Amino acid sequence: MPLSKSDLEGANLSGADLMYSNFSNTNLKNTNLTKANARGANFANANLLKAKANGIVFKKTNLKGAKLIDADLSEARLWHLNLRRTVLKNCDLKYGAIGVSELDGLDLRSLNLDETILWKDSFKKAVLKKKDCQSIKKQNGFLDRTVICK
Repeated sequence: MPLSKSDLEGANLSGADLMYSNFSNTNLKNTNLTKANARGANFANANLLKAKANGIVFKKTNLKGAKLIDADLSEARLWHLNLRRTVLKNCDLKYGAIGVSELDGLDLRSLNLDETILWKDSFKKAVLKKKDCQSIKKQNGFLDRTVICK
């Protein structure tokens, strides 16, 4: 479904099947994506400011350059993602899961990662809160010496 460069601000896509859809460069500000299936979708450079995306499934989804700011990603499933150029600020990921994903070079201190599963992720040169570093270690996650825990 090609929706690239669209303005979908405030749209209700709750529970939608968005598999393999193209939302690149799309305005999804204040959009409801609750429990949507976005496997394999393209959200490159999309604006997801204040998106309500709790319970969304992002698996092998392209989020390169996407702006996830003040978004509700609680209970979200983020698997096999490259998030290195994604803007992640003030997002709630509580009770979610991030697995086999690259979060290299990101400042993740503003995220709520309480009770979030962080499984086999890469955090090279990332900046995390001390409590999140401790949580990753408890989950047998690997934090190399380039990770900053503040």
